Amino acid sequence: MRNALLLTSLLILPLFLTANQSKAQTANLYFPPVTGSTWATTTPASLGWCQAQLDSLIAFAGRKSSKSLLILKDGRLVVEHYYGTYTADSA
Repeated sequence: MRNALLLTSLLILPLFLTANQSKAQTANLYFPPVTGSTWATTTPASLGWCQAQLDSLIAFAGRKSSKSLLILKDGRLVVEHYYGTYTADSA
């Protein structure tokens, strides 16, 4: 992942499940280039995710002493949040 980020916790919540899961979806998976730091992104709104629930998840991860929280959807970066002095360049 980006600059060897350490993920301190992996949280999977049903709040991101869309209401129409019964239909099979074929996603176009994205894989970032081997070199460089460009990573394709998408927004929670474009995925139909509830922003209030997402904010609650970000706050929860912070309360659990996480250093960063990254959420990918089909390989695209949706959430990138850092806590305290930890940054994208931190080892």
